[in-house]
Amino acid sequence: MAADYIQTEEELRRVIKQPTSMVADKIRSGPLRPSTSEFLAASRLAFVTTVDEGGAPRLMASGGAPGFVAQDADSELLLPIPECLRTMVAANVAPQPFAGVLLTVPGIRHTLRVNGSASLRDGGAVLAVAPDQSYAHCAKALIRSKLWTATTAPAKSTGTVDGNDVLEQLDDASVAFLGASPFVALGTSDGAGEADVSP
Repeated sequence: MAADYIQTEEELRRVIKQPTSMVADKIRSGPLRPSTSEFLAASRLAFVTTVDEGGAPRLMASGGAPGFVAQDADSELLLPIPECLRTMVAANVAPQPFAGVLLTVPGIRHTLRVNGSASLRDGGAVLAVAPDQSYAHCAKALIRSKLWTATTAPAKSTGTVDGNDVLEQLDDASVAFLGASPFVALGTSDGAGEADVSP
């Protein structure tokens, strides 16, 4: 199945409007604010976009107990990579060392978005992201989805899937999973290989 790709900013702006100046003013360049450490200590879920060798964005989720994302002395975010996705992430970070990250905290009405240069640590088990941009972002999509309070049982899968599997066509389990999903994170990238995540 061939995908249609947006090729120009003009095509993108027909779909996604330019952010307001109020939003643009929230974007911070360089290291994260000191107050970010409190948000990281409570975060339980992150979405990360990297870009593969062909320029296509690849999105993964990572999560755990509160504080599963660490911050080192250089203000780099340290995100654990699920074992099933390490090969994919390693293949992406080598040619395109950039990542977009969306961090969430249950019940909090904003998310933290961080975009920056990426590298791998601990034999590929950890993705380190040096922030180039960061900002708090409204969590309306999470709130509307009721992600933190959803009671729908997860769809059952009949097989195993790892991060490298590609389905040519959605199977019944995938259709059921999509039907039960209240929320999606969308990974995008530009021609320079810079990635972003949108809820």
